[in-house]
Amino acid sequence: MRFLGRWLFRIYLMQLLTFVGAITAVLVTLEKLTRRTELPWKTRFFDRLLSPDSTVYPALKQSFADDFEQPTDGPGWSEDQLPRLWGTCRALAAALGCPPPDAIHLSVEPGDCMAWQSRVGDGPVRRHIALSLLDLRLVSHDEARAVIAHELVHAGFDHVRQGYDEAKQATLMRAVWGRLPWPLRLGLLVPMGLYTIGVESAAHAHEREADRKAAAVVGGNHTARALERMMLQAPVLARVFAVVHARAALGERAPQRLAEAAYQLYSRYEFSQLKEHAAAESVVPGEQHPSLPERVAGSEREPSRAGIGGQRSFIEAYPELLAAEELLTRTYFPDKAHHQRSDASQLRRKALAARLKRR
Repeated sequence: MRFLGRWLFRIYLMQLLTFVGAITAVLVTLEKLTRRTELPWKTRFFDRLLSPDSTVYPALKQSFADDFEQPTDGPGWSEDQLPRLWGTCRALAAALGCPPPDAIHLSVEPGDCMAWQSRVGDGPVRRHIALSLLDLRLVSHDEARAVIAHELVHAGFDHVRQGYDEAKQATLMRAVWGRLPWPLRLGLLVPMGLYTIGVESAAHAHEREADRKAAAVVGGNHTARALERMMLQAPVLARVFAVVHARAALGERAPQRLAEAAYQLYSRYEFSQLKEHAAAESVVPGEQHPSLPERVAGSEREPSRAGIGGQRSFIEAYPELLAAEELLTRTYFPDKAHHQRSDASQLRRKALAARLKRR
């Protein structure tokens, strides 16, 4: 539907351009014959056709243009810093049949597992994935590989650029609709209708593809369990992180590894109300993500696998990430005399837990 709607839109613009070009040629010819302008015919013709008030030609040109730009870039963490993680990403990308990432980014904050593509001007497109060390603490080694594979699909199969193109085509259609007189709008009804139906029917297509491909490579069982942990437990852990971060920033002592401090507090107490809220939210489809039951069912259609990491956590299996977490934590709590570092036991867990339960 999207493909057909896009091309019907372009064909209609080509027809309009032919019509507008013919009218413009007649007007310019009459001006030359009546000596109302001294400009060359060719210059006058293109001046009229490509005037700032023109709609058809700019829209047609933009519809075909590869004008994707996203300045959000950065080198990420080097292979010297994260040799094993880079090796895992390259191996998973090869299994998925997509290019490996150009940059790997790490964060200690929750919800930072994502992928994007960057491009400046006509430069090359760079693929980025970001991983949250806090979120990865929730999952086992094999479940983390499913999370990474999911993000690699987004980056490696051009989901970001496809999303940009979809938004651009919709914007162009609305712009042309708003500028054309009413009789000429009628030709846009079918292309716009087909394109809208196609976009709405494929609202979660990228997420389904990422889940499906990750499950095929890592195993449907690991992918389904990772989805459950990330959609049910991660929102609760995010609230815990916010409180731990705030208290540590105000106190005299700070954790050596912020994500670890938050996870240790999370793992010691039961946050039933927060978990119930997360469970209720997970069954509601989002703007980009399907509901949790739908995603789990889709993943479990792929065969299960024994895995390679057992129940060992990803953080334990990749100790290089602990060093990265310490470096990231220092950006929150610089080592100064008035703000000494300590382990997570200095964060007054009981007081924090009581405060969280009241929320």
